[in-house]
Amino acid sequence: MALFTEVYWFALVGILVHVVYLGSIFEVYFTSPIVSGMAPHSVKQPAPAKRLVFIVSDGLRADKLYEIPNKNTSRSPYLRDIVENHGSWGVLHTRVPTESRPGHVALLAGFYEDVSAVTKGWKENPVEFDSLFNQSYHTWSWGSPDILPMFSNGANPHRVDTYMYPPEFEDFATDDASRLDTWVFDRVEQFFMKAKLNSSLSKEVKKGGVLLFLHLLGVDTNGHAHKPYSKEYLDNIAVVDKGIEKTVRVIEDFFEHDQRTSYIFTSDHGMTDWGSHGAGLNQETDCPIIAWGAGISKATPETKNEYQDGYSKKWHLSHIRRSDVMQADVAPLAASLLGIPIPVNSVGILPSSFLNTSDSYTAECIIVNAKEIVAQFKVKINASKSFFVSSIHGVLYLLRSRGGKEEPIHYQYSTGSLGKTLATLAIEGLNYYHNYDRLFLSIMIASGFVGWILYIVLFLIKKHTNNSDIFKVKVSYQYVFNDYFIVMSNAYSLAQRSPFTHYIYVMVPNFFWSQILRQRKILSERINDTRIGDSFYIVLLFFCIELLVISFFYRISLTIALVGLGVWPLTTTLMQKNKFICGYWLIACLLVGIFPSLPAVGRAANYTYVTIAGVLTVLIGLYIITRYPSLLCNLDFTSTIYKLLLLVVASLAVIVVNNTARSINNKHGLPLFNQIYSWLVLCTSWILPLFSSNYLLDRLLSIFLSLMSTYILFSTSYEALFCLCFCNLLSVWIIIEQKLSNVTTGQVGIAKYILKLIVLQYNNLGELVHKILSHLI
Repeated sequence: MALFTEVYWFALVGILVHVVYLGSIFEVYFTSPIVSGMAPHSVKQPAPAKRLVFIVSDGLRADKLYEIPNKNTSRSPYLRDIVENHGSWGVLHTRVPTESRPGHVALLAGFYEDVSAVTKGWKENPVEFDSLFNQSYHTWSWGSPDILPMFSNGANPHRVDTYMYPPEFEDFATDDASRLDTWVFDRVEQFFMKAKLNSSLSKEVKKGGVLLFLHLLGVDTNGHAHKPYSKEYLDNIAVVDKGIEKTVRVIEDFFEHDQRTSYIFTSDHGMTDWGSHGAGLNQETDCPIIAWGAGISKATPETKNEYQDGYSKKWHLSHIRRSDVMQADVAPLAASLLGIPIPVNSVGILPSSFLNTSDSYTAECIIVNAKEIVAQFKVKINASKSFFVSSIHGVLYLLRSRGGKEEPIHYQYSTGSLGKTLATLAIEGLNYYHNYDRLFLSIMIASGFVGWILYIVLFLIKKHTNNSDIFKVKVSYQYVFNDYFIVMSNAYSLAQRSPFTHYIYVMVPNFFWSQILRQRKILSERINDTRIGDSFYIVLLFFCIELLVISFFYRISLTIALVGLGVWPLTTTLMQKNKFICGYWLIACLLVGIFPSLPAVGRAANYTYVTIAGVLTVLIGLYIITRYPSLLCNLDFTSTIYKLLLLVVASLAVIVVNNTARSINNKHGLPLFNQIYSWLVLCTSWILPLFSSNYLLDRLLSIFLSLMSTYILFSTSYEALFCLCFCNLLSVWIIIEQKLSNVTTGQVGIAKYILKLIVLQYNNLGELVHKILSHLI
């Protein structure tokens, strides 16, 4: 009972440690970069534009818009004409994650992803922020209910109007999603027709600082459903081009061609060839940006040849000046065109090459841009003031030397060098202070985890060692050192004005390492008893761990590891007793080792592999049921029906996958039965194995069939075969462990059985863990 109580408290400490450190991930890496308390800054001179039409085509790739598939024929002739004759163009570079929420926040608010939004799936921001919607005199927006509420929520309801289609319009199984874009263009046209008949609305629209925002989701939806090289995706680009042409004509007619309207067309992210986004491939991060109208530079011949990526030549645009921008730079550009304050959380740097304004206006815009970023930096400094904080001397020097002296240096700012240098340094300062505590917390957390691991070793050794002399602890220098470390680390946190959680991250490693220092003799005794063979296995263990780390960067290392693992039984006594199982293990390892060396699944679906995996699953299940009934608790009537039910579920999964693929390819959408069946399998797959008996083979077969049924529904190519081969490898592993450990496959709880198989491999700790299992299981 004493052992059980001690194990209970030990387990409780372990749970608390992991809960604390799980939360630390969000505090170290997922903190919001947004600061508040800054005053907005705006230009004093008249703006070149009274209104801005901001159009975002969700999921549009730069190459699919700019390329000319046929000679002298573009799929977007209107936008192509603007690029070559009337406006400025370039490639908009986004950052990961290439998702809709971070992309639109960067475009409209001027800052990149708020990583704390990962807790909400990148769909909404947990921290309030400023945007062009807030700073404009009035915003009218049309588009998706997934995007517009992010910017309208919290804004003045009298200054932001949103028009959204119903959520059920967003159907990825539809035959053509371009209707989402057509809906937006039609509603914009209806809006201006209404404004012609409504004098108060017309008066409101004709005021300055107006933002008209159009969110087009059709391209993204068609890309997900049909892939970016599909006819639906490419035809949708043509629909967008014609819709923009019609919308521009409607707007210009309404404002009587007053030359006070600016237009920006861009995208929030691109898309891979297999219809996904979120990562950092060029297909996902390279988006188009085209601007024209009031205050925008017109197309000019290319003279510098600044970009060496080959895009311009590939798109037959090498003769036109190209201006690439970062995604967050669009917000300062939009604000400068309208003469409204830049969103106070923006870290974008004004791309002055897009502006066709006077030198004085451009200079003032650059000043305002720099002041806005420096204001954030000052707030960040005040929030991070502490005893040990370093300062970024370059930024502070510029602030001191230029503070209150903007007017005399207009000319220097008009060149862009000093203003952009100041803004760049301020951004570096923001990043510095945002990550200021990361190193300290990482060290504390890492030392805490290492201390916890050594504490586990101490616990196990103490319970297995009978020599009580090594546990006698004398007061010595380690007490002084430990107390000194506690005082200094907490003094550091106090001087930093750190939150309460930082004290916890400091105290956890203090506790573990104090125990380790006080009982270090235990570890030294065990190290001295370590044999050469044990040392070899320890080195091998560290090598395997390092190989797993390398696999994050080079998947082929997993193949190497599996080949090495396949040789393992050859070094045991099993080689003399059962050569067949050793050879089968080697083949199973080699089969699984093939998959890490294959290209990533996703470029093209191949349901033949899925069908083969499903058929093999059913055949394996039938073979085991008919060949080894004695190991399946003799298969009474109920058990037989249960096993046949699992086989039927797996068979139907294969049929549903193929039927769904055929239905979507034929533009018939997702059948209702397939949808219901898939959800039922997903929800019941983790429950069905519980109805099997405690016989090892019976339980394993149930887990295998349930797992494969779900995996088949998720598969589009050879990944289904991987799951089949992997389950085969795990089954052979259990057999090998059983034969090496001389444990029978009688009626025993599977969790207890597998745990005993594992712990019996350790000579010294086996007895202890058996005692623990006898209490816990």
